[in-house]
Amino acid sequence: MRMHIWNTRKLRDDLVHDRLDETDGLKYMLAAALLWVILNYSALWFGGYRHWTLLFEAALTLAISLVGTHEAFLANGAASGRDFVRRYCVIAVPIGFKVLALNLLVATLMYFGLPHVLTSGTFRDPAFVYRLLVFATSLGYTILYYTRIAHHLRKVAAATSIPA
Repeated sequence: MRMHIWNTRKLRDDLVHDRLDETDGLKYMLAAALLWVILNYSALWFGGYRHWTLLFEAALTLAISLVGTHEAFLANGAASGRDFVRRYCVIAVPIGFKVLALNLLVATLMYFGLPHVLTSGTFRDPAFVYRLLVFATSLGYTILYYTRIAHHLRKVAAATSIPA
């Protein structure tokens, strides 16, 4: 099946006539991950933060997102699985809220705590160390998000599979 990345009417017709299979759903989820990363990082880039580390982080986040989405697809049973897109989107909401809560907690602690630890007396370039920590935690949240989605999809697929 051909992806309709611009023609919503044709995609809608494919949905109405049930012409999308699980592999098609994976393609659209991968495209959604790609678009999400590009949109978020382009907002940062055009917002004024232009540094090679931002591009590196965006590339790594994109790679993690694509691999994570593919792993979630495999965890759901791959092409023989059921309801990948629906399950993925539904399970991603509570996981997203949990990762967001963790992010807010850690970010608040880093914002208020690290200036007392990352000083010119303890590090030659405290700002660089701070950026490095933010970089690492950002990638960590992305990895956590996708591994938890795959974990839960694997459990759902196992619980709903029909024995042969």
